Amino acid sequence: MMGNLKTSFMFLSDVMADDFDLVRVMKGDEELASAFLEMGEDYMGSEPPELRGRFLRSVVDLQVEEERWLYLLRVDAGFIGFVHMKVDTTDRPGWGWMMEFYIRPEHRRRGRGRRLYERSERILVNRGVKDIWLTSNPEAIPFWRAVGFAETGEKVEFNDYSVMVKSV
Repeated sequence: MMGNLKTSFMFLSDVMADDFDLVRVMKGDEELASAFLEMGEDYMGSEPPELRGRFLRSVVDLQVEEERWLYLLRVDAGFIGFVHMKVDTTDRPGWGWMMEFYIRPEHRRRGRGRRLYERSERILVNRGVKDIWLTSNPEAIPFWRAVGFAETGEKVEFNDYSVMVKSV
Protein backbone atom coordinates (compact mmCIF):
# COMPACT_ATOMS: atom_id res chain seq x y z
CA MET A 1 0.00 0.00 0.00
CA MET A 2 2.75 2.48 0.92
CA GLY A 3 4.50 1.89 -2.41
CA ASN A 4 1.28 2.69 -4.28
CA LEU A 5 0.77 5.85 -2.23
CA LYS A 6 4.34 6.96 -2.97
CA THR A 7 3.93 6.16 -6.68
CA SER A 8 0.59 8.02 -6.75
CA PHE A 9 2.16 11.04 -5.07
CA MET A 10 5.07 11.06 -7.53
CA PHE A 11 2.61 10.84 -10.44
CA LEU A 12 0.52 13.67 -9.00
CA SER A 13 3.65 15.79 -8.59
CA ASP A 14 4.57 15.16 -12.22
CA VAL A 15 1.07 16.10 -13.39
CA MET A 16 1.11 19.24 -11.25
CA ALA A 17 4.49 20.19 -12.69
CA ASP A 18 3.08 19.97 -16.22
CA ASP A 19 0.76 22.92 -15.62
CA PHE A 20 3.79 25.17 -15.02
CA ASP A 21 5.82 26.38 -17.98
CA LEU A 22 8.37 29.10 -18.60
CA VAL A 23 8.11 30.75 -22.00
CA ARG A 24 10.99 32.92 -23.16
CA VAL A 25 10.18 36.29 -24.69
CA MET A 26 12.48 37.46 -27.47
CA LYS A 27 12.49 40.79 -29.26
CA GLY A 28 10.20 40.54 -32.27
CA ASP A 29 7.75 38.05 -30.75
CA GLU A 30 4.85 40.47 -30.44
CA GLU A 31 2.34 37.94 -29.10
CA LEU A 32 4.50 37.14 -26.07
CA ALA A 33 5.60 40.76 -25.77
CA SER A 34 1.93 41.79 -25.54
CA ALA A 35 1.32 39.31 -22.72
CA PHE A 36 4.32 40.74 -20.86
CA LEU A 37 3.27 44.34 -21.49
CA GLU A 38 -0.22 43.61 -20.14
CA MET A 39 1.12 42.06 -16.93
CA GLY A 40 3.71 44.80 -16.72
CA GLU A 41 0.97 47.43 -16.55
CA ASP A 42 -0.28 45.75 -13.35
CA TYR A 43 3.27 45.29 -12.04
CA MET A 44 4.08 48.98 -12.49
CA GLY A 45 0.60 50.30 -11.74
CA SER A 46 1.72 53.14 -9.49
CA GLU A 47 4.09 54.62 -12.10
CA PRO A 48 2.95 57.22 -14.67
CA PRO A 49 1.56 55.55 -17.84
CA GLU A 50 4.20 57.03 -20.17
CA LEU A 51 7.01 55.76 -17.92
CA ARG A 52 5.43 52.29 -17.67
CA GLY A 53 5.08 51.91 -21.42
CA ARG A 54 8.58 53.16 -22.19
CA PHE A 55 10.21 51.00 -19.50
CA LEU A 56 8.31 47.82 -20.35
CA ARG A 57 8.98 48.18 -24.08
CA SER A 58 12.71 48.66 -23.31
CA VAL A 59 12.72 45.35 -21.39
CA VAL A 60 11.36 43.58 -24.48
CA ASP A 61 13.78 45.39 -26.81
CA LEU A 62 16.75 44.22 -24.72
CA GLN A 63 15.85 40.56 -25.26
CA VAL A 64 18.57 40.12 -27.86
CA GLU A 65 21.38 39.99 -25.30
CA GLU A 66 22.81 36.52 -24.75
CA GLU A 67 23.05 36.79 -20.95
CA ARG A 68 19.61 38.39 -20.39
CA TRP A 69 16.27 36.59 -20.09
CA LEU A 70 12.61 37.49 -19.89
CA TYR A 71 10.39 34.52 -19.11
CA LEU A 72 6.63 34.44 -18.76
CA LEU A 73 5.13 31.97 -16.34
CA ARG A 74 2.30 30.02 -17.94
CA VAL A 75 0.02 27.97 -15.71
CA ASP A 76 -2.62 25.96 -17.52
CA ALA A 77 -3.61 28.19 -20.43
CA GLY A 78 -2.76 31.60 -19.02
CA PHE A 79 0.22 33.76 -18.18
CA ILE A 80 0.34 34.63 -14.48
CA GLY A 81 3.81 36.10 -13.93
CA PHE A 82 7.25 36.87 -15.26
CA VAL A 83 10.90 37.14 -14.40
CA HIS A 84 13.49 39.43 -16.04
CA MET A 85 17.08 38.59 -15.16
CA LYS A 86 20.60 38.71 -16.46
CA VAL A 87 24.21 38.06 -15.65
CA ASP A 88 25.32 41.44 -14.30
CA THR A 89 28.24 43.18 -15.99
CA THR A 90 28.22 46.50 -14.12
CA ASP A 91 27.19 46.69 -10.44
CA ARG A 92 28.17 43.15 -9.44
CA PRO A 93 30.00 41.59 -12.41
CA GLY A 94 29.35 37.88 -12.80
CA TRP A 95 26.42 37.86 -10.36
CA GLY A 96 22.90 36.97 -11.39
CA TRP A 97 20.58 39.97 -11.21
CA MET A 98 16.83 39.46 -10.81
CA MET A 99 15.66 42.77 -12.19
CA GLU A 100 11.92 42.15 -12.32
CA PHE A 101 9.85 39.40 -10.71
CA TYR A 102 6.06 39.32 -10.67
CA ILE A 103 3.19 36.96 -9.91
CA ARG A 104 -0.37 38.22 -10.41
CA PRO A 105 -1.92 38.85 -6.97
CA GLU A 106 -4.68 36.26 -7.39
CA HIS A 107 -2.02 33.57 -7.98
CA ARG A 108 0.21 34.34 -4.99
CA ARG A 109 0.68 32.13 -1.91
CA ARG A 110 0.28 28.92 -3.94
CA GLY A 111 3.97 28.07 -4.35
CA ARG A 112 4.13 29.42 -7.89
CA GLY A 113 6.46 32.30 -7.05
CA ARG A 114 8.81 29.88 -5.31
CA ARG A 115 8.77 27.55 -8.32
CA LEU A 116 9.36 30.47 -10.70
CA TYR A 117 12.28 31.59 -8.55
CA GLU A 118 13.77 28.08 -8.36
CA ARG A 119 13.60 27.63 -12.14
CA SER A 120 15.13 31.09 -12.64
CA GLU A 121 17.94 30.32 -10.20
CA ARG A 122 18.75 27.13 -12.13
CA ILE A 123 19.03 29.11 -15.36
CA LEU A 124 21.50 31.50 -13.73
CA VAL A 125 23.49 28.70 -12.05
CA ASN A 126 23.73 26.90 -15.41
CA ARG A 127 25.39 30.08 -16.74
CA GLY A 128 28.04 29.93 -14.01
CA VAL A 129 26.47 32.35 -11.53
CA LYS A 130 27.43 31.75 -7.89
CA ASP A 131 25.64 34.73 -6.33
CA ILE A 132 22.35 36.48 -7.10
CA TRP A 133 21.19 39.95 -6.15
CA LEU A 134 17.97 41.89 -6.44
CA THR A 135 16.10 44.84 -5.00
CA SER A 136 12.87 44.30 -3.12
CA ASN A 137 9.94 46.40 -2.07
CA PRO A 138 9.06 46.00 1.62
CA GLU A 139 6.04 43.77 0.95
CA ALA A 140 8.13 41.15 -0.91
CA ILE A 141 11.00 40.88 1.59
CA PRO A 142 9.42 37.92 3.46
CA PHE A 143 9.16 35.99 0.17
CA TRP A 144 12.79 36.65 -0.72
CA ARG A 145 13.93 35.66 2.78
CA ALA A 146 11.94 32.42 2.45
CA VAL A 147 13.89 31.48 -0.71
CA GLY A 148 17.23 32.23 0.95
CA PHE A 149 18.01 35.90 0.32
CA ALA A 150 19.39 38.23 2.98
CA GLU A 151 19.26 42.00 3.19
CA THR A 152 22.58 43.81 2.79
CA GLY A 153 21.50 47.01 4.53
CA GLU A 154 21.84 48.90 1.23
CA LYS A 155 18.88 50.82 -0.16
CA VAL A 156 18.22 51.89 -3.73
CA GLU A 157 18.42 55.65 -3.86
CA PHE A 158 15.39 56.45 -6.03
CA ASN A 159 12.81 54.08 -4.51
CA ASP A 160 14.22 53.02 -1.11
CA TYR A 161 14.00 49.30 -2.02
CA SER A 162 16.25 46.91 -0.10
CA VAL A 163 19.18 45.23 -1.80
CA MET A 164 19.16 41.48 -1.11
CA VAL A 165 21.73 38.78 -1.97
CA LYS A 166 22.02 35.02 -2.03
CA SER A 167 24.90 32.63 -2.70
CA VAL A 168 23.85 29.61 -4.73
